[in-house]
Amino acid sequence: MGILVRREPKGVKCMEGYLQLKSTLKKARWLQFIKKFKDNNKEVTKKFERSFIGVEVEIGNIKFPVTESSITATTELP
Repeated sequence: MGILVRREPKGVKCMEGYLQLKSTLKKARWLQFIKKFKDNNKEVTKKFERSFIGVEVEIGNIKFPVTESSITATTELP
């Protein structure tokens, strides 16, 4: 098995100079979602990953479902 390399987007800076890409993402309604990554919290992300089992996550004393509808509501993606 190979080495797992984890990369997370750092906002929309990588799209500067790629107007067609930015336009395509905007039309697909993904641009707003990608913009949310600029303020992500690495520790919360790690806790989310480690506690995700099936369709539920527990971070601290908060439990919440991870379903298609909750992802849609959170990310504003269709």
